[in-house]
Amino acid sequence: MGETMQGSLVGSISEGVYLEIDPTWLAHHGDYPLSPMGEKLRFVFIDLEDGIEESSAVNYADFEIVGRAESYKSFIGAGNREFPLTFKFRVQGTDFDDPETAIAFEVMQPALWLDSLKAPWTGRDGLSHAPPPCVLALGELFFGRVVATDVQISWQSPFEPDTFLPHGADVTCTFTVVREHIKNYRVTCVDAFQKRHVITASPDKFPNLYLLQDIGGIQISGKKGTSGV
Repeated sequence: MGETMQGSLVGSISEGVYLEIDPTWLAHHGDYPLSPMGEKLRFVFIDLEDGIEESSAVNYADFEIVGRAESYKSFIGAGNREFPLTFKFRVQGTDFDDPETAIAFEVMQPALWLDSLKAPWTGRDGLSHAPPPCVLALGELFFGRVVATDVQISWQSPFEPDTFLPHGADVTCTFTVVREHIKNYRVTCVDAFQKRHVITASPDKFPNLYLLQDIGGIQISGKKGTSGV
């Protein structure tokens, strides 16, 4: 019974569970500096005892009305889906001649690869660009485009006495689901007289997409050659 339950909670992962930098984005950003890990991180084992969490908030704007006890709530939009995942890397060392090489390949590189997903990078043009979007695959539960909105590393003991290199790392990540393309932009404004005004425009007709981003607080999907995600 114990072996059967353990096998259902912890097991090897199929080809359908992985995290990779969006191949479409990479095709448009050929100068992105890939680490020795490459563009994909496959899940080797997963612990399902605590489940897989996801969340999505709803955004309402509050309007105070004179003579009314409670405020009027106007629907703004739904928040992006979020998946918090924790990756645990430990030294195995079976395929390496020395501990430092095993630490580098099995702990440091995958942990720093995940951390790089939240960091801007400098292209050949000398400009700073947004972090890369990724594709997250969790079997048939979820498959979609995400960005890493939070990455935290906790280096785990034991540590090498001379170099202080850790034998383990726990990396807690939050992945936020984003769209690949936005066909139309729609912003609803409420003026001082409580009248609604709707602005709808396609990307090719709106004179300044990033002005819309500032007005509406939304994420603009970048075109080829830009730093947007």
